Amino acid sequence: MSAVFALLLLAGSALAGPIHERVSDQQKRIDEGIRTGELTHSEAATLQDNLNWIKETEARLKAEG
Repeated sequence: MSAVFALLLLAGSALAGPIHERVSDQQKRIDEGIRTGELTHSEAATLQDNLNWIKETEARLKAEG
């Protein structure tokens, strides 16, 4: 499921600007969800894991050229 989420996020990034902007926006949304109580700890952890995977994948792909 993480791969599907990542592909959707990466595909959407082409329309919304550079990937780092999308990742930053997603991080802010996760943080806001935690702050407001809109996300449970478990939901936030899952979303954060997915976002970390996207960041790591982006870094790896950039390093590979």
